[in-house]
Amino acid sequence: MKYKDGIDETLIPFISYRTISIIVLSIVYILTWNTSIIYPKVFIVLGMLLSSTVGSFLYQKNYPGCNSIIIATIILESLAYSIFIILSGGFSSPYLWYFINLIIIIMELKPFGKYSKITSAGLMLLMLVCVFIEKRMGMEHGIGSIAYSDINTGIAFVVVSFGFYLLLESNDKLMQSRSKLYELNTNLEMSKKHSDYALEHTMNVYDALNIFSISNPQRVMDELNSTLYRTIAKNGCALFKMNSMNEIDFCSYEGIGEDHESIMAEFILKTIKSKMHDSLPADIKIDNQDYHIKYIKNSSNILAILFILNGAQDMDEYYHKMESKFYLYLVEIIMQELDIQSMIESYIICDEQNRIASEIHDTVIQKLFSISCNMRTLETKIGSLTDEDIKIQLNDLIKSTNSAMKTLREAIYGIKWDNNHDTFEKKLSTYVKEAIDMNHINISLNLDENISILTSNTKTSLYRIICESINNSIRHGKATEIHIDVTIHKEFVTACINDNGIGFDKNTIPKDRQGIKNMYMITGVLKGTLNINSVVGNGTEILCKIPV
Repeated sequence: MKYKDGIDETLIPFISYRTISIIVLSIVYILTWNTSIIYPKVFIVLGMLLSSTVGSFLYQKNYPGCNSIIIATIILESLAYSIFIILSGGFSSPYLWYFINLIIIIMELKPFGKYSKITSAGLMLLMLVCVFIEKRMGMEHGIGSIAYSDINTGIAFVVVSFGFYLLLESNDKLMQSRSKLYELNTNLEMSKKHSDYALEHTMNVYDALNIFSISNPQRVMDELNSTLYRTIAKNGCALFKMNSMNEIDFCSYEGIGEDHESIMAEFILKTIKSKMHDSLPADIKIDNQDYHIKYIKNSSNILAILFILNGAQDMDEYYHKMESKFYLYLVEIIMQELDIQSMIESYIICDEQNRIASEIHDTVIQKLFSISCNMRTLETKIGSLTDEDIKIQLNDLIKSTNSAMKTLREAIYGIKWDNNHDTFEKKLSTYVKEAIDMNHINISLNLDENISILTSNTKTSLYRIICESINNSIRHGKATEIHIDVTIHKEFVTACINDNGIGFDKNTIPKDRQGIKNMYMITGVLKGTLNINSVVGNGTEILCKIPV
């Protein structure tokens, strides 16, 4: 780690120690020298100061980049200090202790790698050799034996050097721990940043997924566009939902002006219809503001178009790219869901229209036909009937008309079997009675005593099939007797309708005949079977079997 001036933090204490120690040792050496010998000692002081300054300068400039210059500087310093120690008195020289600086440099910077410890020991041995050489040469005090003070000085030097070695080892471990702590703090800050981002992202995703619970398409567009505005389009955006005719169904915008939204709508209507989907523009400029355009497509057409106002993003480019990819995919899913919902609604409307038309055909029209026939009969007999008879027949027609109106309402809103006033048995019995009264025929109805266990859909299907069968027997078969049996078995319910009508040839019945077509369709929806057996002149039998 470096300070603003480029000096490595590791070197700061050692350069300071070198500077202070060379100044202190030089002062001590000057105060203790022999005034009769000045010039050699001046040379030694200047040489030590110059060597220390040059060494410190080279260490600062080349650590940690150039290890070879560090090694060369240590070697040159070792040779220079050895010479100056010999010249300045050996064990008696204050500069002896400056040798510890080199040991500190070697142990801290480790320029020799795993051999740094051995190099330090070798350097200590070199120092001892130098002081012994000085004693042998007798340059300061003449030839003589080594005094006890010299031995104490040598031992002290070794002990102090070893102490510095242990101190440097501890400092090295401390620096490593500090470096790891700094790295952990950096990672922690980065993790916190990512955690905050992930939390915000998760909340936005949660809000976005709530859109699936909304059934109003315009509100879905507004919520989705708001989510995009909070995440990948913080400068502003507009979202347009397209239909299969390349027309705009819904739109929503946030962070942009209403005039921009109208220009975008006009751009869409002109551009989409005039160009192929593979060559659509990716950008548009409105009032000197740049918008990026995203087209959300399926295999056949464009589902939606998103305009994003360009600008600086808060997060890193990588995360913004991943986030954009996710939300655009989310837009695609929701647009497809809206498209599917639209098709389902159209299908439901169409299916409901078919259901109403089918039920009107099966029940209401038959009742109206009977009412019409009875009115015609009344018209032909009105001259021979008493007022009381006419009043009775008119009351019967009114009841039949009211019944037809009730049946029509049920066809529109659906039959409900969940109340005691309108049970399956009662409703079917009422229909049979009306058919008997209006057509003057015999109809027998036998219902299983467990008929109440049937589901609402099964009851409705049986009711419509039986009604259609009765109407066909009267209207087309000219029957005078009809027998109806409904029986519940273990796994299915059967409805058998027999009549004594004129019968028919099944091969001559048109395939598009609505009544029979409806009966087959109703049975098939419930995974049942329908068999129609008829012989010309021998009546008709209809057998319907539906799983319970």
